[in-house]
Amino acid sequence: MAFTNEAGTMAVLADGIGNENTGRLCAQLAADTVLDRYEPYHVLNHPAYFFKSTFAEANRRIQMTIGERRGGASLAAAFIDKTHLYYAVAGNVRIALKRGEELIPLSRGQTMDVLAAEAFENGSISRQ
Repeated sequence: MAFTNEAGTMAVLADGIGNENTGRLCAQLAADTVLDRYEPYHVLNHPAYFFKSTFAEANRRIQMTIGERRGGASLAAAFIDKTHLYYAVAGNVRIALKRGEELIPLSRGQTMDVLAAEAFENGSISRQ
């Protein structure tokens, strides 16, 4: 989903996780949360804060809605204004930039293997 207003364009991709309709519901809640929060903006001065607070709200909405059922959503959002591209990811989803026929990865996702590899690379954890 994408929405354009005076601030710029917000694009959202959500991939639901769960049985039956739970995954679809979680993905819809996540995407709707981002776009609902973004819609009234005329200027988005602090994209990092917007993404952090909005992703947390999406998580709360999902947990309140699904209750004891197992489910969730991976979520990616990209905001483009006149001069910059800002993005955020949560879960197993990636963002890439397409230039001509080339895809340039901007993110690697947030799966345990990716997070563990990053922690090993920066010395936070040992190989074991």
